[in-house]
Amino acid sequence: MTVYEPKMPPGSQWADELPGHFWENLQNRPPELAAAATGAALNQGQFILPVFARPYLVDPGRRLVQDISRPEERVDYNTALVLVSHLTRAGEIPSAGRMLSPAELPGGRALLFGPHALPLEPIIEHFGRNPEVLVQRARALGGDKCDGADVAVCLPGLPRVPLYLLLWVADEEFPARAVPGVDANVLHHLDLDGLLSLAHLMVQRLTERPV
Repeated sequence: MTVYEPKMPPGSQWADELPGHFWENLQNRPPELAAAATGAALNQGQFILPVFARPYLVDPGRRLVQDISRPEERVDYNTALVLVSHLTRAGEIPSAGRMLSPAELPGGRALLFGPHALPLEPIIEHFGRNPEVLVQRARALGGDKCDGADVAVCLPGLPRVPLYLLLWVADEEFPARAVPGVDANVLHHLDLDGLLSLAHLMVQRLTERPV
């Protein structure tokens, strides 16, 4: 059995540390096709694409990713990986509107188990006894409440790549529990590295202090 191992270089934190082959792959794709597949706006070879409702500029020529709302701030590595790999890989395929567990994807168990598993402890700490706050944070990120668990939310990680989070709240018998969900078509838009990075961003954006 093939074991999935993330390709993120150890210690990488920022967009300008994204390895050159990511940019080369994007530069080899016609920009019109990348824009059509992702729903990105395209202007003179530059893309504008939101991640959790926050718009970013991606300039393959300058190998630049910029947060449009905070242009003076450095963009993190995960955001850059998600945007560049999505623009490179995405097919012109809509979301399936059907949720899967990451474990149902080829190699997807790594998102739930093992050394690279998605850290869900911050979700439980923030929302395990305050599920209404989870819904508020999801709505602030362009998402909303959906069916599932005690509370579930759906968030637009990318315009055609929704992510889900299911939460069972703590009670006198059981601790709180959180489980991520993905769209059934997600691997048409991101590989597992990109999906893992997007899922990490989901946890980060939900639990960070609102600006």
